[in-house]
Amino acid sequence: MEKLIIMDSIKSMSWDLSKDTAPFRPPSPDKALAEALSTAGVSGARRAVAAAQQVVITGEGPAELCLDLVAGWNLISLNVRPISAGRPLTRMCEIVADLEEACDAIFAFDGRQYRSCFPQLPAEMSDLVRFSPLAGYWMHMNQSRRWCVRGELLDPETAIPLRRGWNLVSYLPDVSQATAEALANIGEQCDVVFTYRGDTWASYQPGRPTGADSLQTLVPGEGYWIKMRESATLKYRKPRRPTPTPPAPTVTPEPSPQPGRRIVIDPLTRIEGHLRLEVNVDNGVVTDAWSSGTMFRGVELILKGRDPREAWAFTQRLCGVCTTVHALASVRAVENALGITVPDNARLIRNLIDGAQFVQDHVIHFYHLHALDWVDVISALSADPNATSSLARSISDWPNSSVEYFARVKARLQNVVNSGQLGLFANGYWGHPAYVLPPEANLLAAAHYLEALDWQREYIKMHAYLGGKNPHPQTYLVGGMATPVGPEGTAGITPSIIQQMRVLSQKAIELVSKVYLKDLLLVASQYPDWAGTGGGYGNLLAFGDFPEASSSQAPGGDPAHLWMPQGIILGGDLGNLGSLDPSRIEEYVAHSYYRYVDGDGVGKHPYQGETLPDYTGPQPPFDALYVDAKYSWLKAPRYNGTPMEVGPLARVGVAYAAGHPRIRQLVDDVLAALGAGPEALFSTLGRVAARGIETLAIAERMLGWLDELEANIGRGDLAIHNGAKWDPATWPVEAQGWGTTEAPRGALGHWVKIANGKIANYQMVVPTTWNGSPRDAAGNRGAWEQALIGTPVADPRRPVEILRTVHSFDPCLACSVHLVDAGGEELGRVTFGTF
Repeated sequence: MEKLIIMDSIKSMSWDLSKDTAPFRPPSPDKALAEALSTAGVSGARRAVAAAQQVVITGEGPAELCLDLVAGWNLISLNVRPISAGRPLTRMCEIVADLEEACDAIFAFDGRQYRSCFPQLPAEMSDLVRFSPLAGYWMHMNQSRRWCVRGELLDPETAIPLRRGWNLVSYLPDVSQATAEALANIGEQCDVVFTYRGDTWASYQPGRPTGADSLQTLVPGEGYWIKMRESATLKYRKPRRPTPTPPAPTVTPEPSPQPGRRIVIDPLTRIEGHLRLEVNVDNGVVTDAWSSGTMFRGVELILKGRDPREAWAFTQRLCGVCTTVHALASVRAVENALGITVPDNARLIRNLIDGAQFVQDHVIHFYHLHALDWVDVISALSADPNATSSLARSISDWPNSSVEYFARVKARLQNVVNSGQLGLFANGYWGHPAYVLPPEANLLAAAHYLEALDWQREYIKMHAYLGGKNPHPQTYLVGGMATPVGPEGTAGITPSIIQQMRVLSQKAIELVSKVYLKDLLLVASQYPDWAGTGGGYGNLLAFGDFPEASSSQAPGGDPAHLWMPQGIILGGDLGNLGSLDPSRIEEYVAHSYYRYVDGDGVGKHPYQGETLPDYTGPQPPFDALYVDAKYSWLKAPRYNGTPMEVGPLARVGVAYAAGHPRIRQLVDDVLAALGAGPEALFSTLGRVAARGIETLAIAERMLGWLDELEANIGRGDLAIHNGAKWDPATWPVEAQGWGTTEAPRGALGHWVKIANGKIANYQMVVPTTWNGSPRDAAGNRGAWEQALIGTPVADPRRPVEILRTVHSFDPCLACSVHLVDAGGEELGRVTFGTF
């Protein structure tokens, strides 16, 4: 086997030249780059991440560029002329001397061949002698290391000569810049640009649709391969430096963190996606909180240039938990833009798919994601099955309440514990003093946990009947639905299928009314203090959903025809329901890993929204976020500049204020059972209760929609799709529209701009982005950051109280953020310390 081996008395460096050069192959049919790099004899690299953390100090004295280099290959550049002890450094091996043995090799490409420097070997073994700040470099590290280079900052418009073919060059500006803007002067001669980030290539090709490239931004500290059709001179465009928008004068800037203990939970589990929380705790109470979504969502970029009729299929894949909601919001957005009203049968089928999602998802959340914050499963092992049976029969006539039944459940739990493999129960804070349920209540809840697993699997067959599958029903169409309706003997949805769904709906009503709500009230009665904890701002926003007439979702439709009402509530005032004006919705990125062309202090309405990722946070592994700067991949949506809460509490609060008969009745019944007033809704337990209330209301309404659908079929109304504007030739040259739905986790909106039959811009503002947002430009916390203030914490090492409030929002990070580099990711961590 042919190998290149360089040895000294300390260590050897070996690259296998005969193996595949996959780490150097760009994601493109163009093989020229892979061939060029393979000649360097540096194949066999296992991992590379771009040097992404830059700290540039300007003003008096020299500038400083700091790069976080990782073990493996790094494609880097330096935009300074290095200085040490007052003298310039020009020799490459001198410049990297402070890396000591951490750096194995450095390669440069002069347009014809590679030149190399091996810092640990005699100088005569290296032919890369002179450093050029205009060149890019491959650095191979045997360990991660932060590397800071001080020197004279180059003029960002310094000319860089480029040859025809491949060039490995530096990036000279000291701030990030959009790729197309930075390379504007070579656009016609440039064929393609690559950099290497996180084990993958990122690429930019001039002339492709906006958003089609993975290399959206050029970053200080990265090196770039540029392939030229002809020789040219590159002059980077000097970046614009917009003046930040000052905070609103009525808002006090966010104070510095208070003294106390910092708790870090990363990742927070029993949610969908990746969430990191950092909170300050002083004297056993949360005094400040920061929520960080740790993944980037780029679906808006994927959609640009595509046919708007297929957007629903892409957006639905944002998440498989509340699986159908993005498809619904997407088709509604396109229908709104094009002026399409769907047939009544399509309205009903959409309501049924969406309603089934609500009922299943809420039951799963209560039992399988949230219950373990209140229920000590291990305590159930000391329960008396006789006493548990008596407790169950005292609160409900649910049939599974015998002594023998609970004895079997207890035995199953004991077998799990005896096996030593607790599985999903392994990481609970069992025995925590914040658990107060008696053993019998814990056994009752554990039994219903297991029953709900079986029930939800059967109930969600509704999606298979109506949408072909779950997750991700496949029968949506712009203009209606693809599943036909008809009498017996025809394909699609028939009266017999409707009858099967009616049986499932009746079973759902029974489980929700006799099990879910009863368990909810049992838990709430044992934790009365949590009816006054976790309320947050009391600002609620609901788009409303479940149209009772097709026209209510058409352009200019009347929101009064929505079964779940639309509106806003401010400051917890249920006596003052405000109307919702979608033009007042904006997203901020002042503390988010994005940038806006007009400056990060401004808010942008989704029609003008931009998705320009710009990570400036710490490189993993790290102990703390840069909470005074950008710290989350979630943007910060605001309504008229105000943080809002969305979700079950918002919907139930708005419905209660609007006088919704069934919602108001259920709310009053629950509050009466707990001996509480409406103000108790604005709390952690209020959020939990609202979810159960709307589950029963929606489960009951499902029967009415099934009846309407069956009646339509009976009188021969079989229309399922409006195809009048299916052909793009019927569309205007430009159009824009927005579509909304109420996902189980809250208000969901899609905004689309269409030009020449293609998507020109697409933005989504999703529930967890509302609830889990970071600070905005004025320093206002997001909804659950605010809700955590005042939360008691008995044991910082086991912060179950923090989980209770955050889980009450039912976080779902997948549709808020996407795509994470696995490098440095931890399986789980709760840390605390003094700062």
